[in-house]
Amino acid sequence: LAGSTAFLDPQLLGECAAQLAHVLVMAGDRVSAQHQYAQAARILQAAEDVSTLAKVQCDMALTYTVPPSAGVLGSPEVVAGEEGLQHVQASMAAREKAGHRLGIADCLRVEGTILCRRGDL
Repeated sequence: LAGSTAFLDPQLLGECAAQLAHVLVMAGDRVSAQHQYAQAARILQAAEDVSTLAKVQCDMALTYTVPPSAGVLGSPEVVAGEEGLQHVQASMAAREKAGHRLGIADCLRVEGTILCRRGDL
């Protein structure tokens, strides 16, 4: 886009990147989805869109584990949810700071899902 006069809204671009990541998750391509969510997070962080960034972090967290039906509890792929929990914690901190109670509830839901998938609950 060098030399272009087109304006790209960074918040909208970040939301579009997150939607693409969601499509990749639905298609079963978790690794590509993780990369796309990370891209969306970088864009939203640069745009200082804390609310959408917190949602993206929470959505991204679930890509670091698989449902029990897709793997065996205790397998490396399921246990790898630790990175997902870090994303949930970052999202939770932002949502607590903003006083976004519905967002906090979403974080708790995602955290519980990860812990269940790991066999910790």
